[in-house]
Amino acid sequence: MADLQVDENGTVNVEFEFFDPREGDFHTVKRFLAQLFGPDQELLALSALTDMVVGQKLLGTCVKVDGSESDPYAILTVLNLTEHAAQPHVHGLIDYLVDRCRKNQAVVDVLNGARQRQPGGWKDVAFLFNERLINMPVQVVPPMFKMLTEEIQWALDDHEPYQFEWYALLSKTYREVAPTADDDMPDAPLPQGKKKKNKKEPIVYHYHAEDEIVDQFADIKQDFQFSKPPPVADAMRAFQESGIAPARRLYLIRREKMPALMAALEKAICA
Repeated sequence: MADLQVDENGTVNVEFEFFDPREGDFHTVKRFLAQLFGPDQELLALSALTDMVVGQKLLGTCVKVDGSESDPYAILTVLNLTEHAAQPHVHGLIDYLVDRCRKNQAVVDVLNGARQRQPGGWKDVAFLFNERLINMPVQVVPPMFKMLTEEIQWALDDHEPYQFEWYALLSKTYREVAPTADDDMPDAPLPQGKKKKNKKEPIVYHYHAEDEIVDQFADIKQDFQFSKPPPVADAMRAFQESGIAPARRLYLIRREKMPALMAALEKAICA
């Protein structure tokens, strides 16, 4: 059970618990996957991917507040794209990421390399799945990464196929945009005789604070829009002359960078 305490300022303190994913978490995990892929979720076999997540007995952590049978508030796990590349739902995930990142040949090469295990040992590509409820504190992230690292090592000790060369993490991002016709139709032709004004590169923000640290350690990164862009959110326009345009950024991180990344997460978030 979660330990709920109220301090003198009226703040409710919750003690979170960490559990392995279980089959009963299916619906919540599927919603987390839907959050991650946004309007493009229909292009992916989310149910099959969810079965894969909750069916892994060796890896993954769910954060809960009311025992193992309660709904997860956060999840961190890893899927071996190389080991399962022949399965339709994993093949489809790789195809989707390749299509969205097709302008970046380095990303395409790594993802296409996941389709076949390279000779000379395991150098697989992992898909890091990190998602949580919007009001969950970022402080749960470093412990989950630490536990995942330990679980991967235990799996390797048992000769399981979790020797990864690359980690792929999909980050939820957004940028502020002005509600003008130019922004709604960025590729519309200009009237004859008019020149397009130079615009400043929009600032990209992360939904998850930890992804700002991941950004510093990524070897390769690529921003992309959804295949069917969602409408610009109007939530902020009551207060300022801008809306929010959600997007995604794919990070590829080499195995050698992961210890330094986790140390940086621990220092920045838990210090």
